[in-house]
Amino acid sequence: MKRLFLAALLTVPLNLTLPLNALANDTDLETQLAEAFMAYDLSCGAAIPHAARAYQSYQQLKRIETYQLNHKPLPFTTGTSSVAGGGLILFTQPPSYGYVLGGGSSVLEVYTTHDLKRAALFYMVTSEGPGPLELLLLNQHSSPPTLHCLTLDTPEDLNKGGWKMEYSLPVNFNINDLGKGIIYTRADIEDAMGQTQTLWFAYYTQDGGNTWSKPERLMQAPPSTVAGLYQKAQTH
Repeated sequence: MKRLFLAALLTVPLNLTLPLNALANDTDLETQLAEAFMAYDLSCGAAIPHAARAYQSYQQLKRIETYQLNHKPLPFTTGTSSVAGGGLILFTQPPSYGYVLGGGSSVLEVYTTHDLKRAALFYMVTSEGPGPLELLLLNQHSSPPTLHCLTLDTPEDLNKGGWKMEYSLPVNFNINDLGKGIIYTRADIEDAMGQTQTLWFAYYTQDGGNTWSKPERLMQAPPSTVAGLYQKAQTH
């Protein structure tokens, strides 16, 4: 399933008054941020109002995550809430624009191109247990940027016979200049004897990441590196 958002159409002016108390203590501010988050359009890629002031509040709570590639800071950050009801916000050209990624979400991996203009963020909505793997493709060649949100299919080999809290995590990713790409994921599950078994899967794209195949089960571990335009970023 794919969802495409042109952020330029969703951006809200920043000169409005943010209904957050700047003098609140950290506990109150956490609660206010969670309440404000629940009032947003919670669709992935939806712009939030008052992004600059929201960014300041997340900064005050030390809930801003920054990323870098070869010691160069990436031109976006994420803000998260530790209070139930809160979620994950992407701030681009911080703090100019803010966009919802998901409620109760956590970032798993971040990849970026050499010029830092494009990025791929893998994350998971975990508010009610681990959900499917989510992917955000971010293009910052324009301002505001373009966001493309996708939910990857969960492998059929997981949660057989009912929900067992089984999920897969990304281990490698890339897309080349021809638009062909791959995502490798890993799932550690318990068999009927209580022994841990590692399963490997691959997703494929032929169109630059706009769409991805259903996961294919691999019979052995994938290669540790994949050639392409992206490199894995680090948390700063």
